[in-house]
Amino acid sequence: MRAAIVGCLTGESVFTREIRTGRFYSLRRLEDWLAFFGLADDFPAGQKLRLLRFLEEEAGPRLAPVTGGTFDTFTLVDDLEMRAVRSGLVTNALPDVVTSFACSAVPSVYAPMTGCSQRGLRTLGAKLGDLGYCTYMTAFMKELERFAARTAAVDLPAPLPMMWRDGPLPGRDVVAMRALDRRLKAAGGFPLDRLETEAGAFVGWSHLTRNRIVPLRPTGS
Repeated sequence: MRAAIVGCLTGESVFTREIRTGRFYSLRRLEDWLAFFGLADDFPAGQKLRLLRFLEEEAGPRLAPVTGGTFDTFTLVDDLEMRAVRSGLVTNALPDVVTSFACSAVPSVYAPMTGCSQRGLRTLGAKLGDLGYCTYMTAFMKELERFAARTAAVDLPAPLPMMWRDGPLPGRDVVAMRALDRRLKAAGGFPLDRLETEAGAFVGWSHLTRNRIVPLRPTGS
């Protein structure tokens, strides 16, 4: 839970505001975002400009109206991934990139779908069947019900006001989703010591200055 809150305060919520206001779409911010989500080494450098155009012209406008999780809003992400391929974006990390951007755009609805998180859901007993995002999110939301019930009585760590300049603090629903992301990563084989390090190291990794983060070192994927 602490890692989720610190992650929201030091980057995730900043990116969400920038995507919603249109200030996200520059190569510099794209590189910051890829580094924050551990995707910088998985996406070909020569395709970054094409990716930026796809996010600005295709993904961002289609995700902007989304307000709730439904079959249609989840299949929208599968459609965006197919559109990305048709746009010439070909990389094994494409599902991570598209689903992570959906999470950044609408964090109360979407969660990133990564190899670790898929393995984590299977480890916890989910039957994923195909690898479509709608199937993944259906299993994710079922696990979220159990996870949120278990953590309902947990006192959230106090926010870090010196790191937060403006905008609303992340709600408990968003924190629960981001915490479950990390729970699934751990269950899927992501080293626990690295998760524990991230919980504290995010503070040293970036700091907020007028709604943008300044990366000092990348985190793991």
